[in-house]
Amino acid sequence: MKIGIFDSGIGGLSVLHQAMIIMPEADYIFYADVDNVPYGEKTKEEVRKLVDHAVGFLVDKGCQAIVLACNTATSAAISYLREKYKLPIIGIEPAVKPAVEHIHESEKELWLYQLLSRQKVRS
Repeated sequence: MKIGIFDSGIGGLSVLHQAMIIMPEADYIFYADVDNVPYGEKTKEEVRKLVDHAVGFLVDKGCQAIVLACNTATSAAISYLREKYKLPIIGIEPAVKPAVEHIHESEKELWLYQLLSRQKVRS
């Protein structure tokens, strides 16, 4: 299986690393949109267009599943991408919500600020 991993920068390399440990038999393509980072400063429409372009590239390269290793990309585009592309598209954003539940109330604002880009906070 060929899996595409997308991030707006290089932070998704940690997702790629873990995927390679868990599924060493898979082939991977990592797409880092370093030309357009940061995504948090862009509108939802701009993010959706950039992510759609990247996912289209990964699909054209034969990826059979896509991981969006970017909270902003997941928030802005995952529903659209799942409608457009008929393959598994996995976002990491839902993992943030349970993680925040385990942070003490007095520290949540600081942690959220560090975890989420401005675009994600606005949505």
